[in-house]
Amino acid sequence: MDIAELLTQLRKLIYDDVRMRNYLLSHTEHYLTIGSAFDVIEDTEEAINAYEALDIDIEESEYPKYCGKLYLAIYGVLQAIFVQQDAILKISEVLTHKSFSTTSKKKNINSELDFWIPPIDFKQELSKIMETSQENFEYIRNIRIMTIGHPTGIRDKDKSQSCCFIVRRSISKDEFQFLKYSPGGKQESETVNVPDLIIKHRNYIKAYLNELIELIRNILGEHTNIYRSTNLGRHFEQIANFVCHVGDCIENSQQKEFAVSQLQLIWERVKAFRDEGTKIGMINKTETDKMLGLISNEMCKLKSYFDSTRVILTCLDATSYWESLKVHILSLQELAKESDDKCRCGG
Repeated sequence: MDIAELLTQLRKLIYDDVRMRNYLLSHTEHYLTIGSAFDVIEDTEEAINAYEALDIDIEESEYPKYCGKLYLAIYGVLQAIFVQQDAILKISEVLTHKSFSTTSKKKNINSELDFWIPPIDFKQELSKIMETSQENFEYIRNIRIMTIGHPTGIRDKDKSQSCCFIVRRSISKDEFQFLKYSPGGKQESETVNVPDLIIKHRNYIKAYLNELIELIRNILGEHTNIYRSTNLGRHFEQIANFVCHVGDCIENSQQKEFAVSQLQLIWERVKAFRDEGTKIGMINKTETDKMLGLISNEMCKLKSYFDSTRVILTCLDATSYWESLKVHILSLQELAKESDDKCRCGG
């Protein structure tokens, strides 16, 4: 399976599954960063494919005139590989961000957070994946840094500064030689086989994506097993009665206190639904809070109607707010049913 196919699988897991989507949307910047990283991996893969398809066979007599094409190809493919690696590093950074850390790795719900977090240490698991090919990963990055990234100022491990350059007469589409000069006149040379570099790089990227896909599938499978019997719909079992009671009280001035108590019960139930649904990752708190904001506004208007010490709305106005309240409650109820169905069959 190639990188494009693996990315398609990963996109589906993260964007089509409500649990992973809500997990990342709990911090919008992380959600957007993951999307950007996916796009960058796809775009740079297109660039690497284009390099492989290039036909740059320059005759000896044409070399001085057309060697710029070879430089452009080499610079381009090494930078594409480097940027693709950066995108992989960014995915790991997002998934291991401290805002997603658990207070207890054994718990499935973190009582200190209001959103679901996968019951796994992403940092530890992703580190295992990266360690398997760390040597090749670092080698490829260093080749890019020395030859086309920062050839005039390379900081070595001993903090001394070296410089490099590509030997012009050695350059071809598939291979080039570079020289490195270190303090004290030390000179080193190395020949780089670009197709071999690409193979090593792709093997690493594919291994990483495969492992990440498997990791997320296992997390979601465990979530389904734990929450299969979830019943968010139970929060709405009595709300319909409460709403009807409020409607009956609009034309009955003797039951104002009862109406206000029913509104309070409605509010408690919808908040309980929001809190539980968010905690288990089945609803997005930000989106649901917008709906709760509308409900809160309608309830405030209705309370003012039932409170004789405040501005009195007309019966027609109160009925209008009541009808709107019913519509929004119904929307939440449908969301609860949809979430329960997804809990049973998996996001």
